[in-house]
Amino acid sequence: MADSEELTSLHRELAKEAWKRSDDSIASSDAHTIQFGLMALRSPLIVLSASIVALLSFVSANSDRLSGTAVEVGWIFTWLVAGLVLGGAGPAAAYFTQYFYTMDLADHERTFDHPYLKYPKNRN
Repeated sequence: MADSEELTSLHRELAKEAWKRSDDSIASSDAHTIQFGLMALRSPLIVLSASIVALLSFVSANSDRLSGTAVEVGWIFTWLVAGLVLGGAGPAAAYFTQYFYTMDLADHERTFDHPYLKYPKNRN
């Protein structure tokens, strides 16, 4: 009887350790996701925003000499805005991919039987 209680106690301790490691892994992945999203968004958005400001400054400083080239300047501006949108869409897609992966990690049932974390059967 004492051996059975010791074994049950050992399983409970091991289960709690496995649960803690799982929680730590999920928290770490979540923190890395947020950090990645912020870092990936900064560079392209800053560069493209600065390009738009530079283009607007150039056009306003030289407006008298650029009267016939408004269409070309408009296309440059359109491409820079499109780059700004796509520069934010790429890292946003990567962020949401990592976010859903983290949520998939959290989709488990905690048990006191080995392996202590059981994932759904219909999981691919």
